[in-house]
Amino acid sequence: MPRPVWIALLLALAGGAQAGGLKAAVAGHTSASGMLSLPINTMTEIVVFLIFGLAMHPRQMIDSLPEGIMIALGMMLIARLLSVMIFQKFSPFCRREAVLISWCGLRGAVPPALSFSVIEAIAKINGIDPQHVQPLMDNVEVIVFCAVVLNLLIQGLSLPHLCRFLGIGQDRTLPEPDQAVA
Repeated sequence: MPRPVWIALLLALAGGAQAGGLKAAVAGHTSASGMLSLPINTMTEIVVFLIFGLAMHPRQMIDSLPEGIMIALGMMLIARLLSVMIFQKFSPFCRREAVLISWCGLRGAVPPALSFSVIEAIAKINGIDPQHVQPLMDNVEVIVFCAVVLNLLIQGLSLPHLCRFLGIGQDRTLPEPDQAVA
């Protein structure tokens, strides 16, 4: 199949799967698409998150920091650990690995996308004082941004220490680059 047709097919499949078109185009240009997928995906997520952060005003971030801290701590210490442990018995991972998975944090552009969905849902939630609805709707993105940054800092900096504490990764070796799975 000619390369332009192959790339068009990949773009169509990526669009149908709601994946990135850039990622699909690059995958069509390389035989080692698996090796290129992670850096391109990571770069795209960083750029999206950076643009999301640039849309915030610093004063809004300072005002929303208490809510961001509460959400970050709740997610790190309760919600994620509880959700991973509930489904751990169905997982091929041992308990130590499940604890590590629960500590890995938020990923990429998902939190900003979820914050846009939350904005629409806030007005429909019963039990919220109507005078608090508009300020919450105005600050959801900032609160989510603060929570994600705190997760990145706290969990990212403590992840190597947690791996050592749990004894994970000490006896495992990484595959050679030519043996990487695509």
